[in-house]
Amino acid sequence: PTLWQRATAAGLRTVAVNVPMCYPAEEVDGALISGFGAPDLTGDAFYPRPLRESLLAAVADYALQPKLDPANWPSVGELNSYTDMCAKALRHLLGSQSADLVWVGFNALDWAGHAYAARGSEPGSPLVQVAACIDDNLGDVLSAVDWPRTAVMVVSDHGMRCARRQVNLPKLFSQMGLMQFEGGCPSTGTARSALVLRAWHLAKRVLPSAAISRLRRSAGAKREALVAEAQVRIDWEQTI
Repeated sequence: PTLWQRATAAGLRTVAVNVPMCYPAEEVDGALISGFGAPDLTGDAFYPRPLRESLLAAVADYALQPKLDPANWPSVGELNSYTDMCAKALRHLLGSQSADLVWVGFNALDWAGHAYAARGSEPGSPLVQVAACIDDNLGDVLSAVDWPRTAVMVVSDHGMRCARRQVNLPKLFSQMGLMQFEGGCPSTGTARSALVLRAWHLAKRVLPSAAISRLRRSAGAKREALVAEAQVRIDWEQTI
């Protein structure tokens, strides 16, 4: 059972906004809006379904995510606008109903970590600006609840830093006899793409954010071609 199902079973009313990997939206006592991983914002992303119309009437720009184009990644302003939008949706729901359990997902910091150098944690850096916007909105949310008598948890699902080493899982599984490929071995594109990936992570460690952004924009079709080249065909009948 999910957290929301347990809360409903315990007689607690839930309001949850931008819940990742929760589609279609689960039936709860309260309101729930699916987030990252949902294919779209049709009725199945909302519970109850009529919530969609009332929310979009109050928050017209509500979206699953900002436009995530590797060649033109969202700016800090766009990421912060997305955070503001999520908080506005939550405030709208809390203004129309009571709740015992409140949950909101702010995932702009994840996208900022992908877009800007992860080492940029100095004051005024893009990562800090995005984190500060989330912190400001969290303060607004707390002002609407019975704080400090309300229990509050601020959690992160992972950190963000440059990867210094990659593990080629297909190659490892093949060497262990756990995975077989059509043609007998992974394509040469897998090894080539691994080299490019290592070069990319090295660049992110040593180049300024502006240069990384230019590289990301210029990669475009070449990046897509590398990804396609790296695809391997697995012989499932011979794979454990």
